Amino acid sequence: MKKTLVSLLSLLALSSLFTLSSCQKEATGDGTQFRATMEDCTSQDGKTVLNGTALNWVDGDQIAVYGRSGRGLYSATPGTPATTAVFDNVSGRTGKGPYRAFYPSTITSDGVNITLPSVQFSEDGSLSGFPMYAECNNDQLSFKNLCGVIKVHLQKTGVNVSSIEVTASSDINGVYSIRNNGVPTITLESNGSNTTELVCTTPQSISNGADFYIYLPHGNYSSMTFTIKDEDGNVCTKSSKTGVSIYITRSQFTTINFSDNDLVFVEDLPRIEVDLDPTNPMIACILNETADTAYIFGTKDNSGRPLKVSNVLIKEHDKAINTDIFFDTLERPIEIWASNGVIMQLNWLDNESAALALIDPASGEQLNTIAYFNSNNTADGAKGGNGNAGTARTDSTILTVRPMFPESGNANGLSKDGPYITGPKTGDFWVNQCGVPTDAQCWIDVYDHSNMTGSYGYGKFRTRIPVNTKIGTGHYSYYIPNGIMTHHNIDLDDYCDVIANVMGKVCFVNELMSAGGCAAISVALAFAGVTAVSAPGFFLACERITVALDVVCAFFTDVPGSTGTSIADGICGLLRNKKIAWNTPLYLSPVVCAIPQNIKGLPVVYDGEHGLPDLNVSWGGTPRITDFTLNPPAPLAYVGYDAVANLYCLPAGTIITMSIVGTDGYSNSKTYTVGDEVHYVATLYVPGSYAGVRDVCTVRLDMPDGSSLSRTAQLYFH
Repeated sequence: MKKTLVSLLSLLALSSLFTLSSCQKEATGDGTQFRATMEDCTSQDGKTVLNGTALNWVDGDQIAVYGRSGRGLYSATPGTPATTAVFDNVSGRTGKGPYRAFYPSTITSDGVNITLPSVQFSEDGSLSGFPMYAECNNDQLSFKNLCGVIKVHLQKTGVNVSSIEVTASSDINGVYSIRNNGVPTITLESNGSNTTELVCTTPQSISNGADFYIYLPHGNYSSMTFTIKDEDGNVCTKSSKTGVSIYITRSQFTTINFSDNDLVFVEDLPRIEVDLDPTNPMIACILNETADTAYIFGTKDNSGRPLKVSNVLIKEHDKAINTDIFFDTLERPIEIWASNGVIMQLNWLDNESAALALIDPASGEQLNTIAYFNSNNTADGAKGGNGNAGTARTDSTILTVRPMFPESGNANGLSKDGPYITGPKTGDFWVNQCGVPTDAQCWIDVYDHSNMTGSYGYGKFRTRIPVNTKIGTGHYSYYIPNGIMTHHNIDLDDYCDVIANVMGKVCFVNELMSAGGCAAISVALAFAGVTAVSAPGFFLACERITVALDVVCAFFTDVPGSTGTSIADGICGLLRNKKIAWNTPLYLSPVVCAIPQNIKGLPVVYDGEHGLPDLNVSWGGTPRITDFTLNPPAPLAYVGYDAVANLYCLPAGTIITMSIVGTDGYSNSKTYTVGDEVHYVATLYVPGSYAGVRDVCTVRLDMPDGSSLSRTAQLYFH
């Protein structure tokens, strides 16, 4: 039953408000057909609510009627709306009266008690399923309202409301008994709850003001809280004034108004959102109570189920720099960028140990050691020092410098896995430095074009797209996920365990750090002799990484809605069965991974419909040492290694110097003067020494203008 307009006022449909005339005793009933009329609802001041409209039955309204022979289901005759409607039998037989009738037909299962649901639904501002009850001995049913209605009026420009949750000072839904002394009253019997949610089947705009109707049992409520959610998952919480009760009266409306200044929407926290688009590498977005956010990226199968983790991006609300963790194909962390700027690289030697390199971009220092992720081996594996004297090194170092010749194949990447990308649109991604095409590790960060207060000065962060299909030197192909304009949450039963299994790999990193990573750093620093500038940063990096990972791992246990303390319980407790969609244009921000900080090209707006724009990252003439690696990073005794430096944008005449100093007394140095090329790879071969020796390698650039640039790296022979 819905209201229809009878004046110039344009109000949305109200289904299920109705009244009936009293029983006509001269009529008889055989249970095949009933005639019903409705009871008016009024506002608290006694005037008829919804001035200028009439409340009517509508075609399809159904009632349940109980008589001497049982239960019958009846449907309003086609041709309604009208204030009085004829209901024809659809199923079941009641026989003769007396009769007990219920609207909606689903509100009772026994013909005695009713159930007020915890979730109500609204379509275009209507009120569906408003509970009604009638008793009669004939076919003339006089329905009476069982509840009152709270009308929430909202107005705020640019907001579409998806739901309103009411939390009251006492129970407002559950199983109720009915007592009828001419005017029916209801009493809670069991399964009571003090929270009821109104869900809009289609998000409703409140830009010009809109009314939302929620039916509640009669009562005097000392407090009420309204949790209003928009279609993007943001939430606004409003509470009634302290000491001011809210009265809900049977068959009357109580109006609550919230306008622009009252409504401030923030992200609904904590929350997990899961994306099912198989072309989108983002598996999930996790937000905690303080607006820290973790984005989980990886690979999926054709149905969108996650398979592996490849990257985790953690944005802490109080940190200017993010924590970035990259995984290999075995889902082991291979590079971590801490929020204090220190970079941690792990080269796995076996399942329980890894060569660990810490890079301080600010000072240019690098520490290499071995981390055993087993507490029994940590101290022995990490220590350095002079060790036991052995055969002295006599072989000379060998320096090789070559230009970076164009290469074919895939772009170098921190994760070897690529997402399932059949079908998405593709575009061109160009990288150059000093005007020369340049290969690089790169990706695209995707943001909303709206809400310009978001991360990096763009809108809300949406996903990260790897750029790993190489066409030629400095030229790549990129794609945009098919479903980038729509974000999905998932059915808990189908995906919860799958998501939990994949995300649990993230907490594995935290376990590694506590099992040996941080201890290895502490012991190695004691022997390494790194400067006072770098050492505190290396210590802090471990602490920062652990704190950031706690942001993610905290969601896996002890969260609202969870039934236990397992990873699956924690995630399932936060997932919501809904869809969040947006239609704003997107910002595509191209990024090149570089030390000491990533390089960003100009963002480009993409409307989601036309061909993808070209993306470019180009930077000028500042010389850079983008990588300085030692290979192998933790050599065995008497095994030589290569110190490899990638050098960009070098002016002609630049002198490259690579040197090594060992704690066994060995030292050597080589130089090379570059020509007309601008990008070079310099490799210094260093002969091996006995176990316990620490080598400090340095690469230095001396430019013709008198400026210089250097990086150092350390390792131990084991």
